[in-house]
Amino acid sequence: MREPPLVMQIECPTRWSSICVMLQRLIHARVPLAAALAKLSVNKDNPPRNLTEEEWDLLIQFERILSPIQKATELLQHQEFPTIGIVFPIINRLLNNHLDSTVRLEHRQAEARQMGLDLPPPSPLEHFKILVGDHISKEFFALIGGWEKELTLSVFLDPRVKDFFFIEDTPEEPTVGVRQALCGHRNDMSSSEDTTE
Repeated sequence: MREPPLVMQIECPTRWSSICVMLQRLIHARVPLAAALAKLSVNKDNPPRNLTEEEWDLLIQFERILSPIQKATELLQHQEFPTIGIVFPIINRLLNNHLDSTVRLEHRQAEARQMGLDLPPPSPLEHFKILVGDHISKEFFALIGGWEKELTLSVFLDPRVKDFFFIEDTPEEPTVGVRQALCGHRNDMSSSEDTTE
């Protein structure tokens, strides 16, 4: 088939994004795998079966969910340049635009009930997005603890991030979150100077 050799990978719990890499390799090698399985079916009594079209489609959709998380992980783990200023925008973008959450699902269900509608239960893919979104949200906000103000300031000072779409502000005052963080930081600094004098 004149394809370059590609080593298949399996998921490894200690390696970041290993499930995503495993799915990417499997999807990339779909045609050669089908050919190899067809050849095996001629020579063996009980060859392993190929995936159905529905199973392949499901793998492709799971890979599409995991791929942006893999890219975010690779970007945030850089050591050559500071990444603290892009942590909030990237995590919030993943949570608000790519993944889902139990809270948002419950909100949609409540709205549907008010209109007299019944929402169908989440599909396996929707359920997966909710599980991943809930997990990232829980771990991230537990990890940053009392560092929200510093992370907000680092974003404000980072020239790579200019839109502040990740700060929950009112439309009339689009930078109120940043100003509150700056004022709070200034007050914290002045109170620490007062105590040292």
